[in-house]
Amino acid sequence: MSKLKVNSVEIAHLNELFLIMKAATKDFRQDLLQLIRYAQSRIETEDELLERAAVMDELMDMAESEDDIAMLFTTAISDRIEEFESQQFVMP
Repeated sequence: MSKLKVNSVEIAHLNELFLIMKAATKDFRQDLLQLIRYAQSRIETEDELLERAAVMDELMDMAESEDDIAMLFTTAISDRIEEFESQQFVMP
């Protein structure tokens, strides 16, 4: 296994993480991909904004703590919402 570190992340650890994630997400890959899209891609329309806000609310209800994975996605989706709103709504 490689001991290479990139910004303090051991590549060997990532390999192990990905193997575990592959097994854990086997039946949920499409849902996970959609969640990643919500967290990473820009919001283009009001309908997308409302959809992501609803998903964000559900994720917040699921989260058991601030460091829960649901909160990680909530924060990322919130960032996309904030980006959209800052571009759409200019405050005087």
